[in-house]
Amino acid sequence: MSSPVRAVVGLALADIRHEWRMSLCLVLAVAAIATPLLLFFGLKYGTLETLRSRLLENPATLELVPVTERLLDEDWFARWRKDPRVAFMVPHTRKLSAQADVRAAEGGGRVRLDLHPTLPGDVLLARYGADNVPDDGCVLSFAAAEKLKVGQGKKLIFTVTREQGRSRASLELTVTGILPVQAGTPASAYIPLEKLEAVEDYKDGRAVPELNWPGQDPVAYMQARGVLLAFEVAPDAMLQASLQLNTGFARLKKVESPDVFPALPSGRIVYRLTSLGRGAGENNFLALEEKLRGCGVFLAPLFAGVEFLLPGDVLLRGQPATGAESGPLLQAMSGLSSLSAWTDRNLRSFPRVMLVPASVPGGEVSVTAQVAGHEERRLTFRVTLAPHPEVPEGTALAPQAMLGQLSLLEERTLRDGRNSDGSPAFLLGRRGYSSFRMYASGMDAVAPLAADLEKEDMRISTKADRIEEIKSLDAGLSLLFWIIASASSLGGTACLLSSIYASVERKRREFAVLRLLGLHGVRLGLFPLVSSLALTLCGMAASLGMFHAMAGTIGIFFARHLEEGERVCALGFPEQAGAVLVAACLAVLAGGAAALRLNTIEPSESLRDE
Repeated sequence: MSSPVRAVVGLALADIRHEWRMSLCLVLAVAAIATPLLLFFGLKYGTLETLRSRLLENPATLELVPVTERLLDEDWFARWRKDPRVAFMVPHTRKLSAQADVRAAEGGGRVRLDLHPTLPGDVLLARYGADNVPDDGCVLSFAAAEKLKVGQGKKLIFTVTREQGRSRASLELTVTGILPVQAGTPASAYIPLEKLEAVEDYKDGRAVPELNWPGQDPVAYMQARGVLLAFEVAPDAMLQASLQLNTGFARLKKVESPDVFPALPSGRIVYRLTSLGRGAGENNFLALEEKLRGCGVFLAPLFAGVEFLLPGDVLLRGQPATGAESGPLLQAMSGLSSLSAWTDRNLRSFPRVMLVPASVPGGEVSVTAQVAGHEERRLTFRVTLAPHPEVPEGTALAPQAMLGQLSLLEERTLRDGRNSDGSPAFLLGRRGYSSFRMYASGMDAVAPLAADLEKEDMRISTKADRIEEIKSLDAGLSLLFWIIASASSLGGTACLLSSIYASVERKRREFAVLRLLGLHGVRLGLFPLVSSLALTLCGMAASLGMFHAMAGTIGIFFARHLEEGERVCALGFPEQAGAVLVAACLAVLAGGAAALRLNTIEPSESLRDE
């Protein structure tokens, strides 16, 4: 800073000290204008932030609850999980089947609880530190824990009934967490999704081998697109018509050069019989066999394009081993008998053996099956590979029942498991779910998500009205604040400008002397600018001091209504710094106007007037 500028700044500060009574009045005037604004803004900011944080901290605000139920497949869930507006989503079973009678393992009365699914990352449970529920665990709502009179770490017995209570199954789970009353959920338990699926399966009459719950095994069934019929003699018109009557097949067509199966008998007259609807199943083939009994017809099913991915990224196209019993491949397929005989046993059970080309290593390995064009649905299972020189390259000969069941991957998921007697089996995966639990990533995403879901014919219940109330209150208070702030700023600027301007007029002679001494232009204009800025900053300092004192007092009055970390009146550092910066800009504006007036004073005229 140059000496003249330093001298002007020193003179301006000395003048403030000299006229301390006038300066004090200006400081108090600035504080009187700024303090109410800071308090109003602090109340708006603190109250709305408290309401906003309460809404955000309560996951129920962000929850989208489906009112109606419909079948939702895995593709639907995968699509919505990719939406950045969705923070968490988990499928839900039918609400009517998601109930159980629960009691404490140590004894006590039974309580009927609603069951809800959970997965890692559950927004609701994570908010209260109860997420990552283990497979043998559950989380209770506050109401449920009160009714059961249990705490964390206690074991519960969940009893599921079906057939109007004639059949019962039980499951023991450990309480790993209890939600506080603020969570707002009724008497309910949050259990892993697979456990809730098991409850629904049992209520629907299906067995749950993993939990030793009896019922009908959900074993995959065979499905074929059609069948090749190899006749020794051409079928007559009556037989052709009979094959398309009450069999589930239609469109019988002669095939001139079939090359579908390596072991298809030669010298036969081959026809293709196409299935109706989704595909031919066990009953269709049994009906077809009955009509072909005694005709000496060779049947070869036509399945979907099943592919097998072997270790080493070897991809083989699956073909039925039908006809292998008539050739040297029979010995390699030890354990298979009468592959072309359509019996209930062959349609449902099969050895896990596949014949592969000689170039493929043999042994028991894990393979992944998929249907061409539907690679999103895959099934991995253990199978024994038997290399054989007669198997063409790129081909895997598998039991026809295996390929028939794997053909279901074209339309639904399968899983590898065991049936009730412990035998390995392909089990039917779920076609879908009836409902879901969904939480939005933020308050602004709730309404758009609900609107998009309703476009898919769903009725959604949300807390969007509560969110809109907060937004409307925020917008209204913001408008009111800026109106008051604008009026106060204009008044404060006018007050400061008039005071500084009057000070310049009162000290015309002194400023004239300074101009005669060589201070003029910008350097002399710094005098009112520094005075205005210094007085304003002092006023803002006093205003901030009074604001913090009054904000603390308000906080004491409302302490019993607030939770830890919440405040009714508060301003963050950026807001306080912004207020000081705005006041400084207004001070510069007032000082600049006075400086312009100062530079219009002629020294000789001022001295002559004196």
